[in-house]
Amino acid sequence: MRCQICKRQLTAVESIAQGIGPECAANYASFVSGCGLTVGEIGVMALSGNATVARQIALTNSALRAVNRRDATYFLNRAKDEYAQKDFTLETLAEAA
Repeated sequence: MRCQICKRQLTAVESIAQGIGPECAANYASFVSGCGLTVGEIGVMALSGNATVARQIALTNSALRAVNRRDATYFLNRAKDEYAQKDFTLETLAEAA
């Protein structure tokens, strides 16, 4: 299996389970925190059932794979804005899970 971000071969069992290598995971977490979110919050947003939010997160990941942080930031902020427009909160979804 290959890393979803850099496409390098994954060898560690934990990395294979996550689909991302440790270096890319650290870089992704750093990027996401710079946008005021956590990786867990991104996961909750992606699973919210909102197709627009899920699409914006997918576009964020695609931009990161292309090493395009400007577009990645744009798409992640659009996902945050779309998610915020709904009556969901991260705490509400976490409690429901």
